Amino acid sequence: RVHISIIQQTPIFLENMTLKKQLQMQLDLVGSSKKVEELFDKVKLDVNPNCFPANLSGGQKQKFALALALAKKQIFGYVMKSQLL
Repeated sequence: RVHISIIQQTPIFLENMTLKKQLQMQLDLVGSSKKVEELFDKVKLDVNPNCFPANLSGGQKQKFALALALAKKQIFGYVMKSQLL
């Protein structure tokens, strides 16, 4: 069985739930032992985990969407745009 994560061009978040709660909910759903802070560091998202999606810039929203995708058990890697430059 293959697990694939998809990141939408325009991600949809739960606007009434903090970033930390959304990410923790995703981790709990898939039974992952990863930590919220670990995923924030992995995608280089430097914001307060207790803020809401409305407080993020467009780039920060993309990084948060990537963190949500990485919370799932996946078998593929990823490349951030900044790593290509």
